[in-house]
Amino acid sequence: MEDTCIEGKYYRSNTTALEAQRNGLAIIRSAVGDKVVLDKDGGEMLNPVGIVDTGRVSNDSGHDFDRSKSAAPGIAARYFMNRNYYITDPDAFTVTRGKDDSALTMDEARVSIALAAVSGAMFEIGDDLPTLGSEPERLALVENQDLIRMARMGRASIPLDLMTYVPEDEQPSIFLLKESSQQSILTIFNWTDHSRSHTIGLSSLGLKATGSYAIVDVFDKKQVPIQDLNSLVVAQPAHSVRVLKIVEMSSASKTSEVQRPTPTGNSLSETKSRDKLK
Repeated sequence: MEDTCIEGKYYRSNTTALEAQRNGLAIIRSAVGDKVVLDKDGGEMLNPVGIVDTGRVSNDSGHDFDRSKSAAPGIAARYFMNRNYYITDPDAFTVTRGKDDSALTMDEARVSIALAAVSGAMFEIGDDLPTLGSEPERLALVENQDLIRMARMGRASIPLDLMTYVPEDEQPSIFLLKESSQQSILTIFNWTDHSRSHTIGLSSLGLKATGSYAIVDVFDKKQVPIQDLNSLVVAQPAHSVRVLKIVEMSSASKTSEVQRPTPTGNSLSETKSRDKLK
């Protein structure tokens, strides 16, 4: 996808590189038909719209924290593309230890799967499944129902600090997903090599300062206290992530809506047709 964007001489004269690439994709689509999922790799983001079903929006992932870190800015900056251009592809998450000396820690495994979840798009396991099955604690990450609901909703979490992150964070770190009027998911990454702490005001998340909220860590299921009824303090070790479920408790009658947010659909059969995207 990258190489075909380089200008050159083509069989048909006066053809640009982008035209040639799009012609090639159209030929592939015509050959495989509409029932085959066509997933573009990297390269130009806009050129394949209307032809492909899914598309990569960042670099390759792997059993390496640095790969997650380098993939995150692209996923954050392109959050708006999901289901507007195509179903975005953040590449597969990896949660097993790996085989070399740089094996993923548990915190780094959580980072990898949380990054896929905030994309609200393709949710793919990149691990050897027998190995994953032999590591119950890591298998539990893949079975985490809150992360699965995030993926099933099909909506990207919004990077709140995309253009405003502080230098100490090194890159965008704070994402928010409004699952319903009563429930939100706040995801905070620490991409640095040292501990970090954030104080986040509820009003900055679009939440009522006068509301009553329960905040639970999605991974360890522990309650997170609210400071001064207006903010929460999130402290994190290096190379880690906190995924917090924020539930408004003022209306018990809406519990079913809180616990089971309505998905927009994550299967290709439930998405907009390519004709509607054109």
